Amino acid sequence: MSNEESLGRRGAQTPNSSTSDTNAQSFLVRQILATLSTSKVVKIIAVTNDGALSPVGFVDVQPMVTQLDGDGQPFPHSVIFNIPYFRLQGGTDAVIIDPKVGDIGICVFSDRDISTVKETRDIAKPGSMRSFSAADGLYIGGVLNGVPEQFIMFNEDGIKVVSPTKIRFEAPVIELVAETSISSEAPTITVDASTSAATTAPNITMDASGSVAMTTPNVTASATITAPLVKGTTDVEYAGKSAVAHVHTGGTISGLTGPTV
Repeated sequence: MSNEESLGRRGAQTPNSSTSDTNAQSFLVRQILATLSTSKVVKIIAVTNDGALSPVGFVDVQPMVTQLDGDGQPFPHSVIFNIPYFRLQGGTDAVIIDPKVGDIGICVFSDRDISTVKETRDIAKPGSMRSFSAADGLYIGGVLNGVPEQFIMFNEDGIKVVSPTKIRFEAPVIELVAETSISSEAPTITVDASTSAATTAPNITMDASGSVAMTTPNVTASATITAPLVKGTTDVEYAGKSAVAHVHTGGTISGLTGPTV
């Protein structure tokens, strides 16, 4: 029998753990601290919400750093169920990005039992006397995840909003304002429906039951504009000819006037 085998299952002990009372007490304290849950890197196993408009939901998570037995052999953690997840929200204002199965993130653990608070969503006494338990976790967001396909990016070039499917704005009033007060250049607002991430021809749809008001010296379109009625309160030009100031050549046999001059 080797020296290692004769020691039995040492677990977290070291050769110095029992060489003095101080070392023994230190080992005991470390073992007690090891039973406390503080924070863990976890993987999402299940989510109660699916991205629809709903209150903040819950996730089931599995810690990703495996446990070790006394022989140093790894075995995985079990799943921790019904963990509230974080949403950036103030009152009725929120950014809704529900976690998805397979996400990796951080789970922190309360120092007291939060089960009653989870149930009532109000101030309540602890559900039990447990403390720093893995059952009282809070999922606070993703880490170590891959490249997103749908995102809002903030960088030196400004703010970029990208979606592979659709971007929809809903409000009684929607204003797009390019301010000149903080820029020395002419302001620009760009709305781009790109074909790079789409399998069909891109479209931009504006649906206003009342009206759309635009205040700008120029509007430029590189495509055909179709409308049941076009009104110019001052003038309308076609091929450089004013609808107000243009004149025609002499009439034709059919009674129509000739081309504009």
